[in-house]
Amino acid sequence: MSPLGPTAVIDIRTSVNGIEHWARRGCIALKTLLDVTPYGHRNEGIGEWLPPYQEPRFASTANPAALQQVLFGGSRIRTTRSNLAGRAVLPFAAGGVERVYTALDGTVVRSSECFNSDNTVRVSGGQEVCALAQSYRNSEYYHSRTGVVANVEWELGAHTLRGGVWYENLDRDFGRAWKPYLDIRLGPIALGSVYRRDFAQNFQTDLWKVYLSDTWDVTDRLTLNIGLQSYFIDIAGTSLEDANFTAGIQTSVRNSSVNSDSQDLLPAIGVVYDATDSLQLFAGWSRNFGAIGDWALEKTGTDLSSLEPEVTDNFEAGLRFRGDQVRAAMTVYHNQYDRPIVFLTNDFAVGTPGINYSAGTGGTYFNITGGIESTGVEGSVEYDFTESLTGYLAASYTNAEYTNAFNAASYGGNPVVVPAGATVAGTPDVILVGAISYEEGPFAARLSARHIGEAPGDAANTTALLMPSYTLVDLSARYRVEMPEDSLGSYVELGLAVNNLTDERYIAGMLDEFTQRYNVGAPRTTSFTVSMSF
Repeated sequence: MSPLGPTAVIDIRTSVNGIEHWARRGCIALKTLLDVTPYGHRNEGIGEWLPPYQEPRFASTANPAALQQVLFGGSRIRTTRSNLAGRAVLPFAAGGVERVYTALDGTVVRSSECFNSDNTVRVSGGQEVCALAQSYRNSEYYHSRTGVVANVEWELGAHTLRGGVWYENLDRDFGRAWKPYLDIRLGPIALGSVYRRDFAQNFQTDLWKVYLSDTWDVTDRLTLNIGLQSYFIDIAGTSLEDANFTAGIQTSVRNSSVNSDSQDLLPAIGVVYDATDSLQLFAGWSRNFGAIGDWALEKTGTDLSSLEPEVTDNFEAGLRFRGDQVRAAMTVYHNQYDRPIVFLTNDFAVGTPGINYSAGTGGTYFNITGGIESTGVEGSVEYDFTESLTGYLAASYTNAEYTNAFNAASYGGNPVVVPAGATVAGTPDVILVGAISYEEGPFAARLSARHIGEAPGDAANTTALLMPSYTLVDLSARYRVEMPEDSLGSYVELGLAVNNLTDERYIAGMLDEFTQRYNVGAPRTTSFTVSMSF
């Protein structure tokens, strides 16, 4: 007989990839669940850009130490009329000085072959002497991700203990290659060969996460959650600059590494109270961690010795209600965001106007002084008017500010000071969402609208760069046709969606906090889909 009595039982259940094992022993009530999940993922692709000029290539000269920008080939058909300084063949310079370039085959290409002295294009026999050339820029990507997640769970009376470990290895390649368009008047005809490769990079990331948590059912209505977690992250990178250029040019290899451990344990505590069968109250605090990623090693200007991971303290409290016809929720929150990491491009730091399509490994990541505080409230309500008709409304208000003044760019002659109390760039103050949905039998439709409040267009809150508020309306509908029981599929569904129904013109977002570059919102878009379920 067990010393704990004849009726005490221990239940041990082990599950590894879906295989379960049970054992029973006389002692105390205990149940254990173990799961182990390995995984793998791989993808590759390219990002495509078409700069409005032909990017020159570096080639060796009689002096191997000198770099000379030349065209892809010696033919005049591959020159360009770009007016950007240093881009292939240009018009006459000020003062009548002619620009001369040497092509890879040794041919001398002069601006007078394409341009008159007044910078107009030369014409012979009714034809332009030189074609309009262009470059086709490819950003090349390859990701290989492998890992394993293991969790164990113990049920000990009113306590549910969970612990686990996560390991992942990320192998990532990133590079940039250029291919030529021979004559843009003939359409997008590019050579298959790469004539310039700016860089080729590889990054290896090893990540470990361990955690332990306890869910304690204090009473039938009160639950307490406590947890701890920690991250161990090592990243190493190799960057081959000016790779695969003409023989005689020495490539430069840059090795870098960074440790992005969470350093301290990251605690969390939360409480949930079921006040009634319909009303639930909750509150919590957690410390979270934003790791340095391999993106920081991409940019060769980053000082990795001073870059630190981000840390946030998050507080929230709220309620949830669920009735027969009404569902609602409201949350108030305050977040303290320490050591935020921001990015500056090289062209911003040196004050270069326009878009630099050649920017690849330039730029720098750094921690701003102080941090960010955000306080807000959000709520939502859903109401069933009938069994077929449902309405939804949600709203949020956020006040996010930089807590300390900092220099956004104190080098390159273009300093920008962000004052303490400035609103975080790109953060709208108000967001409103409303929708009405109808579903009856095989037919369903939804009309929704969302209003995004105004947001600063840069970290310094420059008045002229304020991104205005906008409202988008979307409409969608579907009709489902059930298939006969003896058919291949179970149903066919026809769908129609119109996004931005009113064709609103708006700024959808920003590139970053400083460069004053923005994304234009998508116009009205209509799509029709047909899907089948098997």
